[in-house]
Amino acid sequence: MRSLLIVGVQLGYTVIFGWYAAFLFIRTGNLVSPIVAHILCNMMGLPVFSSQRTRGLTSLAFLAGSVSFFCLLFPATSPKLYNARLDGCSCWHGYCRWS
Repeated sequence: MRSLLIVGVQLGYTVIFGWYAAFLFIRTGNLVSPIVAHILCNMMGLPVFSSQRTRGLTSLAFLAGSVSFFCLLFPATSPKLYNARLDGCSCWHGYCRWS
């Protein structure tokens, strides 16, 4: 039963990260963004809440990081930040030229 829980957490975490990496690539049009996110994700890992000594601090840092992540998700991935075109199109894939 414990192994199913471990596999379920890992699978859920991997699926969520895959969605996020796809979101980064689609939003920015830049392959570097999901690669850097993957590197940072591998470096950080999942937070450890099991230590009694640091549980409160870890929970507070996790909460602050989650709030910051969701507040900055769309502003930090705005296509205007990653588009070097001079043709007036604000997206990387060029769909705005057809509308």
